[in-house]
Amino acid sequence: MLRHLTTMTFSFRSSKMTSRCTKYTSLEPISGVRGYIVNIHDTLDFDIDLDLPPTIVSKYKSVISGTYTYTENDEVKEGKTLRCRLRDIITINRKTKKQIAAMQTVIRFTDRLEGWVICQLNDIDIYSRLLVDIADHETGVMLDSVLLDRYPLNFSRYIDYQ
Repeated sequence: MLRHLTTMTFSFRSSKMTSRCTKYTSLEPISGVRGYIVNIHDTLDFDIDLDLPPTIVSKYKSVISGTYTYTENDEVKEGKTLRCRLRDIITINRKTKKQIAAMQTVIRFTDRLEGWVICQLNDIDIYSRLLVDIADHETGVMLDSVLLDRYPLNFSRYIDYQ
């Protein structure tokens, strides 16, 4: 199912936010959530339209969210995205040609799947981003593993730097 993006807007949902940093929120991981990557900010940050059950949507109300419109079967629809970041991985060498190649790898990973991925939802960080693990819905290959394997000088597990 291919989506054709038409417009996109973003907002902070929490009315109590006086600065961009909030409290880190630990949540029980939720596996197997289908998502559509709407926007790629960089190799680690994404806006994803997650197929969340209505019973758990309120758990993620503090996450930066956005709306976008798209056409599907000649019908205009609206979707909601959450700002997501790959969990437990950091960039350690930003200004290299390999970082550009890594971004192209992320784009190819997403394009090959037409944007559809499987996510594990984890915690909410201090910047109001949902920490996720992103996997290829066809093969189960994890995006963080691809980045760590192909670009070991540019990325590391966060735990290695604590």
